[in-house]
Amino acid sequence: MRTGSTAILSPRTEYDILVAHIERCAREQPRHRTLVRKLEGNIKFLALAAILTLATATGANASCKSEATTKKLAGAALNSFTTKCESDAKAKCEADPDTKKLAGAARSSHMTKCVNDAKG
Repeated sequence: MRTGSTAILSPRTEYDILVAHIERCAREQPRHRTLVRKLEGNIKFLALAAILTLATATGANASCKSEATTKKLAGAALNSFTTKCESDAKAKCEADPDTKKLAGAARSSHMTKCVNDAKG
């Protein structure tokens, strides 16, 4: 058991510690087995929900080029859409370094990569 520890453990290690604690409680208190089973089910559900959330969040960032291709844009509509999409991407990318506390070369590198990724 970790008492007074401030070390950050991996999610898997945290999970293993929690499962070991749940199993120990189930052995010591047989009358709580049904509660422990429900708790284990909730832990598995939350882990699955977190994985699905991360998977959809990473897939949601489509590039401007792929969106334009999907919408089958051409000519002036393509130029207008691409300009707006790139300006939106740049605005989003400008907020990232402030939240990540980046400065100098790290900030410019992040901005360049972020905008290029958004353009596609």
